[in-house]
Amino acid sequence: MALKFRIDRRAWVDFALTVSLLGAAFVLAFLSSTISKTGDWALGAFSAVMSLVLAIGGGLYIVPKLAKRVRWDLWGLGIRTSVTTDGLLFGVIVVVVGVAALNTENNLLYLVLAALLAFVVVSGNLARLMLHDVGVQLRFPDHLRAGQPAHLSISVVNRKFMLPSCSVSVEALPQRVGADSPSATKRRFFGFRGRPKESPIAHFIVIPPRSTVKQVVEHTFERRGRYRFDTLTLSTKFPAGFLRKWRNVSSSGDIVVFPTTEPVDDFFHSLPILTGAAASHMRGDGVDLFAIRDYNQNDHIRLIDWKATAKARRVMVRETVREEDFRLSIFFDPRRPVADVAADFDERFEKAVTLAASLAEHFVSEGAEVELVTPDVRVAPGQGRGHLYKILTELAVVESQAPGDEAPGLVSWDLVDTLKGLGDAHRFKVLFTAAPRGTIPATIWRAAHVIYTDELV
Repeated sequence: MALKFRIDRRAWVDFALTVSLLGAAFVLAFLSSTISKTGDWALGAFSAVMSLVLAIGGGLYIVPKLAKRVRWDLWGLGIRTSVTTDGLLFGVIVVVVGVAALNTENNLLYLVLAALLAFVVVSGNLARLMLHDVGVQLRFPDHLRAGQPAHLSISVVNRKFMLPSCSVSVEALPQRVGADSPSATKRRFFGFRGRPKESPIAHFIVIPPRSTVKQVVEHTFERRGRYRFDTLTLSTKFPAGFLRKWRNVSSSGDIVVFPTTEPVDDFFHSLPILTGAAASHMRGDGVDLFAIRDYNQNDHIRLIDWKATAKARRVMVRETVREEDFRLSIFFDPRRPVADVAADFDERFEKAVTLAASLAEHFVSEGAEVELVTPDVRVAPGQGRGHLYKILTELAVVESQAPGDEAPGLVSWDLVDTLKGLGDAHRFKVLFTAAPRGTIPATIWRAAHVIYTDELV
């Protein structure tokens, strides 16, 4: 079996350049020492300065590159420390004991002070060992709904050979894509920025060595959308809770939280296209009569109309009208109105998304073909749960958009251009829009049921 070696050419170039700089610095340093013995102090000083410059340049060039290649977690340097409230109180006690020992020169107080300081050092190192060589894995259900509890599977593996890990917590800071950054921008005392506040997900009391412990926890995402988990945090306050040791574990992957759904009002069952079996003007399989014509050799015998055959005294065939498919077309206009936006517009917008998702889920469960059209995407008509999840995925990430340069009151006149297919008069549609009532063109509201976002309660 042939062995394949991967050569990092960039690393060899950095190595050669650094050796050259340090070699030149060594040569100049040797020359400066030799020249100074001849009495030429100016040339010797110049050689020494250049030697120092080359040595510093080589160090500044290679040290950051080497630091990028070091796995700090193997040395425990990726583990950080923060002091808890209990730790601050303990620090006050240590200071009081230390001041008292200095003032009284009591040997017993010195022993107590030494024991307290030793306990801090030992507990810090012990907590560091609890997080060393520990990994975490987080699994989500295939489909998540906003406002509904979801069961998350969290696995923590302890790769240490003999030492167990105790009191380890798993924390996460999910970032909603498109939302403002979390409280990382808040400042603490003296203007220093504080760390974003992660939310604890699970706590593991004991993780035996060379084993994996799994927990299934319940978590609720309050808002729909796409969430990104950039990092997970492992933390521990073992053994006394005075210090909190924590370490970030890199993770990648996004999850989509579907909008919540509600029962559909009976009103929507009375819409023309939603009742099913709407007649078209094309021949096909149906009930209503389309035409009666002479029989030809390609026609099936079941199509023969015997009454018409008896009257005409020749074989006649009955043709029927094709019935339209059971289809629901949802058009969603996410643009804000040109006029001043109401204070509760975001809440009403979320209600519109919920209603659209509810309509899609209800009629897919009844076997209808459902399509979704927004200014950015179009989900073609389809059936089944898999198709429903495609629609819910697009509704989960839809966000309200700023209007264009239209004049006030004319925001809806470009709906036909913005939502492709909205002007099709051969199918009935349900349109969600924030346009004011009375601004929808007659060609649209005559062939569609319009739901106004600002009228949702």
